[in-house]
Amino acid sequence: MEAWHEFGDVIDVTLRARWTTPATDVPGNLQVQSNGSRLRSVHQLSWTGGLEVIDILLNGEVVHQGPNDGSHTHRVMAWQLPAEWQVCNADTLECSPLILAR
Repeated sequence: MEAWHEFGDVIDVTLRARWTTPATDVPGNLQVQSNGSRLRSVHQLSWTGGLEVIDILLNGEVVHQGPNDGSHTHRVMAWQLPAEWQVCNADTLECSPLILAR
């Protein structure tokens, strides 16, 4: 923190901080299996952990939000390849590491 006193003394300064404790159960061990043709492949995702509701991101965009059952199947079009996948606890930045599937 910095304070400038060009307009007089700085007095009665109150500093408040807020933080959130990260979830202890972040999705992890993300794996992707690809089936089908390159033009229209099916990616089968599986992971461990995470909270009850998760977001699934494809190339940085949420493509699914729903109950966490540890798996998801998604049809991927050629223009979406290479596909960068990530699983997050819903509406948070608590995410698995990114995984790339071609």
